[in-house]
Amino acid sequence: MKLPYGASNFEQVRTEGYYYIDKTHYIEILEKQPERHIVILRSRRFGKTLFCNMLGWYYDRRRDKRFAELFKGTYIHEHPTPKRNSYLMLTFNFSGINTQTLENANEGFAAEVLRRVKLFTGLYREHFSPAERKFILAQPTPNDILSALFDKIAEEDLGKCVYIVIDEYDHFANNLMSQGKEMFKDLVKTDGYVRPFYEALKKGAETVVDRIFITGVMPILLDSLTSGFNIAMNLSTDIRFNEMLGFTDEEITPILESLFPTEVEEMREILRSYYDGYRFSPRAEQTVYNSDMVLYYGVRYDPQHRYIESMMDVNVVSDYRKIRAILSIGEKALEESVLTQIVRDKVISVRGIQQLFVLTWETEFLFNQGALVSLLFYMGYLTISDRRGLTIFLRMPNVVLESLYLEYMERLLMVRGEVRIGSDDKLEMLEQLVVGNPSMLISLTEQMLKGLSNRDNPSTGRLRAQKFDEKYIKVVMLSLLSDVDVYIPHSEYEVSADGYVDIYLQAVFEPNRSVHFFFELKYAKAKTSNKRLDSVEKKGKKAMAKYLATQTAQVIPNLQPYLLIFRKDRCARKIHCSV
Repeated sequence: MKLPYGASNFEQVRTEGYYYIDKTHYIEILEKQPERHIVILRSRRFGKTLFCNMLGWYYDRRRDKRFAELFKGTYIHEHPTPKRNSYLMLTFNFSGINTQTLENANEGFAAEVLRRVKLFTGLYREHFSPAERKFILAQPTPNDILSALFDKIAEEDLGKCVYIVIDEYDHFANNLMSQGKEMFKDLVKTDGYVRPFYEALKKGAETVVDRIFITGVMPILLDSLTSGFNIAMNLSTDIRFNEMLGFTDEEITPILESLFPTEVEEMREILRSYYDGYRFSPRAEQTVYNSDMVLYYGVRYDPQHRYIESMMDVNVVSDYRKIRAILSIGEKALEESVLTQIVRDKVISVRGIQQLFVLTWETEFLFNQGALVSLLFYMGYLTISDRRGLTIFLRMPNVVLESLYLEYMERLLMVRGEVRIGSDDKLEMLEQLVVGNPSMLISLTEQMLKGLSNRDNPSTGRLRAQKFDEKYIKVVMLSLLSDVDVYIPHSEYEVSADGYVDIYLQAVFEPNRSVHFFFELKYAKAKTSNKRLDSVEKKGKKAMAKYLATQTAQVIPNLQPYLLIFRKDRCARKIHCSV
């Protein structure tokens, strides 16, 4: 099976034998909406660009003769809509803009607008004389170019004949924001390029622009344009579009059957744990997979040797790492508090996903916990797990995102504790773990805790942000375990109806040979007596014995159970419990 990993050209996918998951029924759904200017936001690597390219091939009046060739076998081929191949298609993609400086960003934005309008006037040259085309392209700013283009189309008396598709509308703006709020505010001020561009687009919608479809990651840029562009409807959390981007369980079945004809369900569980779990509407039941992650696995898996080098696609990881820099616009204490809660409790609640983020020179959104959690949702770091009344519960969607959270948490803790733990140290830690030795994991945990506890030293004038307890010890230890190609760390792992082990380290590298771990964590204050520690140890051993007696524990191969009792920033007792 030829998988379209990284492919964004619909024509190429359909004519070169790639496996295509049919999303064309969403063309019909979108066209039937009363809203004609629609925004759909999704995190990185969910197939947004391919979907936008598909819209171009379907609606472009120049491509009418290729409809049967490209759409044969799809839903829309059998159920064409009234607007098929009836528009002049004007498309923009703002993902490749240089954002090293604000000047670079403005220049890149202007260049993309000029390039696309130049292409548009060339493709539909029957509507533009050479002189008219030259006049349009000679305009000094993006909004002037767009206004001149719309005026000329209006003179042709073609009615509302233009369909505008804007892909990754906020990519460059998010990059700027990650460098500081002031640069972003400069970008959207009234005398910049971006706001006047969308004002021109809004005016065009009154005369020649019939439909607009916009994709991106977050709503901050559109919200910050304020009245400059208030005609679009954000349908990102609408249940009707929950599965429009990404893959469902049913849609990945042919891929699994091709790669693993005798192990479909077993492999589905593996892919589900790493790549599934995204729910974009509070009312949706269906979860979806990150499409690029699934396709990455399909092209990198070696069926002959039954091996994949890494479950983590470096391109996806890189994109997610870049966009999380946006969180730096908030307070560090809030950022750490929210991340700690997510890692510790695996769930966080808000009173609805925040829809409005206005960040301009005139006003600025309140960066509270609800705003931060909502941004994490739009970025793909969190997904909707449940809804009770007005309260929405969110969690990490899958193992890949858990890994990124733990990596992120480790970085925050190292900065706050002024501790440096190198990649060589973590590699050695993992090598020791797979053969059954947790000593270095404990040592690195102690190193991190010592750095964090030193912040409570009155002589330095620094105060610790959070008191130590068992849950915080667990957060610190988990933050060191972000390499999910070796171990998947499970927090509060359920072994029975009323039994939860603090940490279960599930070996995924040679799982039948590597050692798996149960860790029961206890915490005692610095002045706790040895007699009191004896009592804590007794209770911990009793709890571990209960876990080990369960059927869940008994089927785990090479399981090594440990009771770890921390006193302040040191592991006072390391007890290997009997299996």
